[in-house]
Amino acid sequence: MKTYPGNAVVGYYLPATLATAGITSATTVLSVNLGLGFASFIAALSGASQVDRFGRRSLLFMTCIAMTIAWIAVTISTAVYGQTSAPGAAIATVFLVFAFNMSYAFGLTPLGSLYPSMLTD
Repeated sequence: MKTYPGNAVVGYYLPATLATAGITSATTVLSVNLGLGFASFIAALSGASQVDRFGRRSLLFMTCIAMTIAWIAVTISTAVYGQTSAPGAAIATVFLVFAFNMSYAFGLTPLGSLYPSMLTD
């Protein structure tokens, strides 16, 4: 469940995705990667504290919907940048990559350790 949604693909191809969006400076790519890790950590802590409030099933569905929307939007914003070289599309790509990873971290990171423990009871 934890490797299926594509967060590993986003992490592995982040430099290539940013290069496609026109962000090629090594310092900027490293800064985005660091910020992404920190934002995901905060989102994971927030999500872990909200599992009982939303419920596991609702949290899973909301997370998957948010991740799907963010992934489609990343694809669109990257394509727009590829056709027009608009700087706003590059900024939108970075924002949407953050949205995708934070959605994953909020919903699936806490659930990844809950479901196996439920199955062993």
